[in-house]
Amino acid sequence: MVAFITIDKETKQATKWCTCGFEDKLYFDFMQYLLDGCTGLEDFYICEIDNQETITKMYHFMDIVEYYGMRKRSFMEKLENVKTGNYELREAIA
Repeated sequence: MVAFITIDKETKQATKWCTCGFEDKLYFDFMQYLLDGCTGLEDFYICEIDNQETITKMYHFMDIVEYYGMRKRSFMEKLENVKTGNYELREAIA
């Protein structure tokens, strides 16, 4: 399982936005959603978690986006549900 989190620099509090399986379509859809509509992406992390929700590995969101070659979509690409990046590169988190 992976979780998308942000960490508030002032309070050092973590907020979990989404939890999903790495092979899940939700994983890639949520990454695209963040790229298309969110600011402050430098504060996002993707964390591997175990069954007790303990973080076992942590990756910076933008590093994973760069690995997959994803980018923000244009208005027309959003309407046509175009997916950016290469989703076959599933070895980024392993």
